[in-house]
Amino acid sequence: MDFNQLELDRQTMFKDAVLSEAEAKSMAIITAAHAEGEEELRKARLLCEEADEASITARLAQAVEKEYSTVAQNTRRQLLLHRAQLVDGLFAEIEKDLADFAGGKGYLPWMKKKLLGYATFAKEHKNVTIFLRPADSKNAAALEKALPGVTVRQLEEIRLGGFRIQGGNQLYDETLDEALAEEKQRFFLESGLRL
Repeated sequence: MDFNQLELDRQTMFKDAVLSEAEAKSMAIITAAHAEGEEELRKARLLCEEADEASITARLAQAVEKEYSTVAQNTRRQLLLHRAQLVDGLFAEIEKDLADFAGGKGYLPWMKKKLLGYATFAKEHKNVTIFLRPADSKNAAALEKALPGVTVRQLEEIRLGGFRIQGGNQLYDETLDEALAEEKQRFFLESGLRL
């Protein structure tokens, strides 16, 4: 299955799960708040027999408004926390999939194909450097062979794989790290998960 389609399917399932669970939690909290409000109203009615009705009504309205505000704030806080946990879990799973890809047979051919897309760039610039994660140093010779004349260096900040290529003052990032960061940003912008 195409990685982008798999990612789209995961995002859709995640979005549906978050929205369903958030709706269920909201309804449970609202139901509990209504029950508590009814109990407060019952207590207020008992007090009403002994006190001024206008004063009781005002105090009751304030108490209900305060309780509703507290419940709404707690609900929002819980939903944000839960959403963050689900998103972190989803992207941890994607990061694991990327690590599996970077450890698999298709990784080096993928890197060579991506690198060949910069053949013209490498011809137009002197001192072109390819930056790899330390774990990919074993692929350096194959990449130098694929794009002759480049220098390969290790870069600790690349964790997941891929490469950066620099020539002159131009730098292109083809790392899996950057792709994941862009995907996470796109997810937050397009998921519709707003509170």
